[in-house]
Amino acid sequence: MVKEVFRHFGEVKFQNPPSVIIGWKEDVGNLAPGVIDYLNKKLRSRYFCQITPGSFFPIEGVPVRENVIDFPESKFFAIEEKDLVIFKSNSPSRNWWKFLNALLDVAQHYCRVKELYTVNGIPSPTPHTQTRRVLTVANHPKFKKEIRDFGLLGMEFQGEPALSSFLL
Repeated sequence: MVKEVFRHFGEVKFQNPPSVIIGWKEDVGNLAPGVIDYLNKKLRSRYFCQITPGSFFPIEGVPVRENVIDFPESKFFAIEEKDLVIFKSNSPSRNWWKFLNALLDVAQHYCRVKELYTVNGIPSPTPHTQTRRVLTVANHPKFKKEIRDFGLLGMEFQGEPALSSFLL
């Protein structure tokens, strides 16, 4: 595990190997940050670790919104009683593989996660008058069945790979 890219470790104790939900701040319609913020608030998560931004994000050109500097963040949150880890991050602009390996190091070695889920918004040619749906992509037949059991629609995504594609 590459410890020099982590900061603010707190102790987490799960009853069972947890699942991790990953959301990137830059996606279509701000779906992922909205889902992650909702889950963190609803489940009362606790921040326990972050990946330091220096190696992965340009610090010299950070945006300023309403007179506040918006530094990139990559934070891990725990809901120990639900055996759940939530990760919210900006997408790294450099050293992608090192960043994804750092994320997986925390998930695998520190938390011993059993499942990994990503939340992403992607554009679709759906008219605004049509009912919105949650579509899913799974990388294993077992997961496709589980998704159908929840009543979610599966889809086959073909296009430019996103950061989540490389992670999975």
